[in-house]
Amino acid sequence: LIFHGLLDQDEHQYDKKKLDNNGVKYGETIARFLPPYTEETTRVVDGVTYTFVDWYLDQSAADNPDDPDSKAIRLLDKAKMPASEVNLYAGWRAVTHTVTYDAQGGTIKNTEGGKNVNAGTYDVQVQSGKAIDVGSRPDEVTCAGKVFGGWYLDKSLDTPLNYNTFTAHDNTTVYARWIDGKPCKITYYDADGHAPEKHTN
Repeated sequence: LIFHGLLDQDEHQYDKKKLDNNGVKYGETIARFLPPYTEETTRVVDGVTYTFVDWYLDQSAADNPDDPDSKAIRLLDKAKMPASEVNLYAGWRAVTHTVTYDAQGGTIKNTEGGKNVNAGTYDVQVQSGKAIDVGSRPDEVTCAGKVFGGWYLDKSLDTPLNYNTFTAHDNTTVYARWIDGKPCKITYYDADGHAPEKHTN
């Protein structure tokens, strides 16, 4: 019986030779010798948090536990030890976190699944350790009589959200900053005194 994808601290305890010496014999119920992993068991690899899904008889199935075909390749509860070696692969699923955009009195406008979203808050699902996908970010946020001053990671508006460095490691709320007043028009001129339309804000 050979395990793949174990937690680091379990590598020695579930070593093949040790398992063989502890009675993993032909006809034994394999489930008796499995590590006590549950859906609450987690591991962190390269900054990404994963939760345990199940044991599989194929590496590809373990790598893609949400694929419908993988379910047929998982280890059955009553499976018996055959006369040959059995390789078991732990299936792990990346944790998904919720990033909530809070407009703080404003309105977030976004197109989600073909439907227009106009609300004071907007939730985005982000895989653990990953950045917020460009296509998932709010299209526009407005507030009457105010100018949008960016998104912040704290309600006191001390730490701005930097899309280039932010990665999700927990459920997070980001807050809109509003500046009193109306937006100003800035026109950029080139050396010849021309102001192309695309350079006017």
